[in-house]
Amino acid sequence: MAVGPFTLMDAGLLGHQNGSINPAGAAMVAVLVLDAHGAPVVGTESTYADISGDESGSGDYSPVVLSLTVSEPSGGVVMVDMAEADFGSVVSITARYFYVLQGGANPVAGDLILGFMDLNDGGGGDVNSINSDFKVDANPSGLYRITAA
Repeated sequence: MAVGPFTLMDAGLLGHQNGSINPAGAAMVAVLVLDAHGAPVVGTESTYADISGDESGSGDYSPVVLSLTVSEPSGGVVMVDMAEADFGSVVSITARYFYVLQGGANPVAGDLILGFMDLNDGGGGDVNSINSDFKVDANPSGLYRITAA
């Protein structure tokens, strides 16, 4: 499967810049959303309430707490990276989108969305794991980078 790049939501970028989202200091969680949700809307999706109705309902699925790191600025660029999100090694899970939210293991309506990755970039529909592992990792260059103005 070809996983797409991490895309910051408008509210996620603003939250990172104004401090309402703290990737390195706050609890962060990954949730999986079905293709039925439709393409993520960068300008309007801002909280878990916007995506929760289409969260994966697979029997083995549950949100995963993430470990994010933020690099010290280098040349005016800050890099945010994440450890691999491991949803299990012998699981059956169906999903299309991998969302990162600021919140705990049991997301609530007001948890802020940082951004997402398309788990089937260039393809159509959900991806499936049937009694196998389901892991998501960031690009080797990091989850995303922000350049200081």
